[in-house]
This record gives sequence, C-alpha cells and structure tokens, in this order.
Amino acid sequence: AGALAVLDRIIERAWAEEDKSRARQGRLRALIASGDLDTAVGEAQILQGETEDPDLLIEVKFLLAEADFAQLKALEEEHPRWIDDDEVRPARNALYHRIVDQYLWPHLFHATREEAAARGLLSAAGVYEFAAETELARAACEDLINLYTTTSFAAPAKERLESLSNPE
Repeated sequence: AGALAVLDRIIERAWAEEDKSRARQGRLRALIASGDLDTAVGEAQILQGETEDPDLLIEVKFLLAEADFAQLKALEEEHPRWIDDDEVRPARNALYHRIVDQYLWPHLFHATREEAAARGLLSAAGVYEFAAETELARAACEDLINLYTTTSFAAPAKERLESLSNPE
C-alpha cells in the first residue's frame, strides 16, 4: 500500500507528463504484483481509453496481457478438459486471442519501439508454447531474432527457439 500511495502522489502532483505516465505504469505493476488483478485491469482499461501516449498504451496492453495470461492459465487448470466444454471453450479461445493481440500490438503498430515490440513477440511465443502451438511459437521467435537483433530479447528468443526445435 505504501508504494501505491507514493505513486498516487506522483500522479497527482508531478508536473511532467512523462513522470505521471511512469507513475501510472508503476501503479499498474504494483497492483498486479500485489495480486489485485481486478483493480489493475479496470484501471488499465480506463487508461487505454484516455491516453494517446504510445509508450503508456504499449505498457497498458502488455500489463493487460500479463493479467489475461494468468487468467488463462487458471482457467485451463480449473477446466483441464476445456476443449470438450461448449461453455468454457469459447471463453478460453477469446481470452487466448486477446492475449496474443495485446502482446503483438507494439510489433504491429509501433515496430520502431524495438524493445517493446521484441518483448511482445517473446511473450506471444510463450503463450503459443503454453497452448502447444509450437510452429507459431517458433515463428514468433524467428521474427524477433530477424527483426530485433539488437534488443535484449534476441538472446532469450534464440534460447527458446533452440528449446522448441530440440525438445527433450
């Protein structure tokens, strides 16, 4: 709660929009870290509708995808036979596609923000791998390696690609 109070104060009193934007991102991360996903998602959705700052939008979409991915894992754990459940399957599939769309958003719309685009591709590869979509995971890693070679995510993508190509 202490971190949230500090971040709220920065959001309220900072003069520079960049400082406010970073504090909003920090607030969302703090909410997610504390397990308050409902509040984080609600605030992220509001921010998504209010801001035109591409960096903040990228971060909001990433954080929403992270929260949705946690929800997808929980849903599949709770419903291991989700594929056979006519009520759960559509909700699971909608969630899955929303996660992928959010992770890929910076790559598709802000490719010059290379670190964010690469992070999204690597995260999408993780979702594909979780869903046993190995070819899609491999393709996401290959795109990252070929398009964003100088980012901090290129080496982890090579490692993931290697593990996808040579499963033990």
